[in-house]
Amino acid sequence: MTLRPAFNLLIVAVMIWAAIGILLCSSYADIAPQTIVAVWAFDKGKEDKITDLSGNGHHGKVPANVKWVPGKFGQALKFGGKTYVTVPHHQDFNLESYSLVAYVKLEKNPPDWAGIIIKRNPGHAGHFGMWVNPKGPVHHGHMKAGGAPNEVVESKTGLGDGNWHHTTVTFDQKKITVYIDGVLESEKDCISLIDVINHPLTIGGDINSFNLPGVVDEAAVFSAALNQNQINEIMKQGLIRTLSVKPLGKLPLTWSKIKHTEL
Repeated sequence: MTLRPAFNLLIVAVMIWAAIGILLCSSYADIAPQTIVAVWAFDKGKEDKITDLSGNGHHGKVPANVKWVPGKFGQALKFGGKTYVTVPHHQDFNLESYSLVAYVKLEKNPPDWAGIIIKRNPGHAGHFGMWVNPKGPVHHGHMKAGGAPNEVVESKTGLGDGNWHHTTVTFDQKKITVYIDGVLESEKDCISLIDVINHPLTIGGDINSFNLPGVVDEAAVFSAALNQNQINEIMKQGLIRTLSVKPLGKLPLTWSKIKHTEL
């Protein structure tokens, strides 16, 4: 007689916790695992290497004069404006749609164009990426296939104020966009595909010496255009937390890799 009420209470408690779990899971951005090309959290490992946590093996080489420093989440890389990280070319980077994501911190505007995440040939032939304009805004450049004129959009917000800013650019084969701190700041129609190029992807600069004098954290490449909800989830929770709590655990990012420290 006394067991039935206790059992009923247990059932109710389990149902409540299950409902809470569903709500918590549904609050996370629904990012398809197959669209995750590369994730660089910049947690310090080997001094000369950044590890791609997506499981796709797109690790990067870190030059000796790039420093490991406290980041937005855990560790980050501080660039002196002279060198950059290189990630070898792979067919995964031959993208038809994309999103480039990174946290950036600049004490002042760069003296010249400064690359955040770039995939380009020497000169201006065939590329996509995001730079910082010398005046401070984020510049999203997209070179159309076949050498057609470059399409660009720029943010309204500048980065050179000494604070962390979350930067995202996207292309969905219809529009190119730029988001700053989760807010869509600029977009432009763009229907042309991208040239296939075999040069490395670079972080913190590019092969034309447009190098970044600042700090970069939480960088990633996706093969789809993220929406604003997804971008805001990544901005608030960090890449690893957002991408590792998918209901089926399809992405090989584990809780043991989550960075809890936010500065």
